[in-house]
Amino acid sequence: VRDNAAPEGGLDPRRTELSIRRVAVAVAVLAVALACVVPWLVPLLYGAPFRDSAPLAMVLLLGTVANGVYGVAGTSLTIAGRPGVQSWAQIGGVVITGAGLAVLLPTIGVMGAAITSVAAYWTRLAFVLVALRREGVRDVRPRWADVVGFVCLVVDRLRLRALVARLR
Repeated sequence: VRDNAAPEGGLDPRRTELSIRRVAVAVAVLAVALACVVPWLVPLLYGAPFRDSAPLAMVLLLGTVANGVYGVAGTSLTIAGRPGVQSWAQIGGVVITGAGLAVLLPTIGVMGAAITSVAAYWTRLAFVLVALRREGVRDVRPRWADVVGFVCLVVDRLRLRALVARLR
């Protein structure tokens, strides 16, 4: 994230956009991969009594993307000299959490808590992304080129590890 700083100080919007897109793609790909195995992984790790929590984990994975991007976006705001925005984002998340739990917890139980958490994560992200727009950071929606770049990076790293393993 420190690469998001401009050489002359402050925030480099283009570098920040690229960082945000890369993190969004990486976390989304990992979240989808985890979602594919969660129904089997949860009972394997925690036992059969926890099998019913797998859908909760899958819902919470939706919030993982927002949390990952929030980390980069929030730190970028600090670089831009606007660390207070993260406090406002947290307050927005708390408001969503309070209201969501009041409405959804009594009606749909723990799934309501999971949905509320995801909504709070995305609310926090929305706050910081709006603030970043004021800093010139606008192009944060991942493109196919970002996805392809991530896949190529992973393949390249896997090949390198395989080569190192052969050399040992």
